[in-house]
Amino acid sequence: MLVLVGDETGLLKSIALETKEQHILSNREHPQARSRGIQRLCWSSDGRDASDCENNVVLARANGIVESYEASHGITRICSEKLLMAYLL
Repeated sequence: MLVLVGDETGLLKSIALETKEQHILSNREHPQARSRGIQRLCWSSDGRDASDCENNVVLARANGIVESYEASHGITRICSEKLLMAYLL
């Protein structure tokens, strides 16, 4: 079983419970900071195939940036900056 967790400093990690292996999926180009903390996390689908919803995850950061990740590969796509700022305030 693969578990995804987001923390208050902005790291998105995948943890394989059987092997106890951890992989950091979030973008390592940005430093860890509470302003980049992950506040919302949900599975997503690209709309073409409902079965792929367990392969993609969307997260909302404290600074309002929304990012999409391919959970199995750690590929990052920034969806929108400041999209959720009004919602989070």
